[in-house]
Amino acid sequence: MIVQSALTSGEGYGQGTLTEPLRTWMVRVLHVFSTREVPMADTWTDEDNYWRENYKNRPYASGSDYDTLGGGYRYGYESATRYSGRNWNDVESDLERDWNRYEYRGQSTWQQVKSAVRDAWDRVTGQSRTT
Repeated sequence: MIVQSALTSGEGYGQGTLTEPLRTWMVRVLHVFSTREVPMADTWTDEDNYWRENYKNRPYASGSDYDTLGGGYRYGYESATRYSGRNWNDVESDLERDWNRYEYRGQSTWQQVKSAVRDAWDRVTGQSRTT
């Protein structure tokens, strides 16, 4: 899985080494060969559209606007691919540590977006929580 290795290695993550068209293509290739039962959006634009339409229905979104949570959704979406095959509990501390360097974080803190990151992660990986 050379493509998956290049996408999930973390080298240059958030630093622009993968252009968005290349990254989008790579995500599509992984999606085509994936065994996921839950369909993943083909591009961040598709996923962004989903969250813009649905974020207000999430329990953690009360009092938050999409500008606050949007970066978290994108981070969860990208991180689920980056850490493919790993469990949320195993990577959560890495995600928290790296949040302040994330290109699309805006002014949001980790505490503001943590649930959104997890929600997007679960959507991409097909996992669900019972909390």
